[in-house]
Amino acid sequence: MLTEVRSNLRYILLSIKYNVQREMLNRASFLMNVLLMMLNNCSIVVQWLVFFSLKPDFGGYTFEDQMLAVALCTVTYGMVYLFFAGVDNIAKYIEQGALDKYLTKPKSPLIGVLTSKTQISALGDLLFGIIIFFIYYHNPVQFLLFLICSFFSFLIMLSFFIIVNSITFWFIRFSDTKQTFTDSYISFSLYPYTVFGNFVTILMHTIIPVGFAIYLPVTLFQDFSITKLLILIGFAVFNMILAVFLFNRGLKRYTSSSMAVVNV
Repeated sequence: MLTEVRSNLRYILLSIKYNVQREMLNRASFLMNVLLMMLNNCSIVVQWLVFFSLKPDFGGYTFEDQMLAVALCTVTYGMVYLFFAGVDNIAKYIEQGALDKYLTKPKSPLIGVLTSKTQISALGDLLFGIIIFFIYYHNPVQFLLFLICSFFSFLIMLSFFIIVNSITFWFIRFSDTKQTFTDSYISFSLYPYTVFGNFVTILMHTIIPVGFAIYLPVTLFQDFSITKLLILIGFAVFNMILAVFLFNRGLKRYTSSSMAVVNV
């Protein structure tokens, strides 16, 4: 068991390394993609600077709280798409019957798909989030908490994307719908939860887990609690287990039926 875990981790790290090295072959393009993404994200900060200049807080949600939410969103998004951008291809591969090439490999098909692609501009998101955090938070303990929250928020985002893509095993032509779910996740992440009504708040703590991935970490900085931290960790681990389970369960449907007929 431990040997298999080490082997999978080594495979993931090597895949990430080769993907990034391939994207860095054209240095000019690499730097341009990263810098443009960072500049693009600056518009988010400008937007909230304007809003908070008109109103000092939104239901107790301060500008610093919002910048923390933006930092968490961009860092976790950067981690997902820099390391595991192949997650976006799961639904497409299922619909096209293109998972076969990953089924013949000795490694987990899910790991193979996830590490099959990188989005180098996501490095700009990752760096932007870290910079934003350090502008408004300077305590080393806060940075440690930020790293912990970022990791488990990353797991929640990645597992959510795996889950909505894996639904395609049961509902063909689900790729457009899954894109709506993933876009909604990003959109909700960039707004204070206090501006939403009760229905949307419930939605963001159930179907679209932004409440746990973004808003719960923000409350940890407002009022730290071990209980809240354990809830974050437990929810992240549970969702990752669920994501792997659903993908592997769906894979049995895929291998037991000719998904390639979708192309006809």
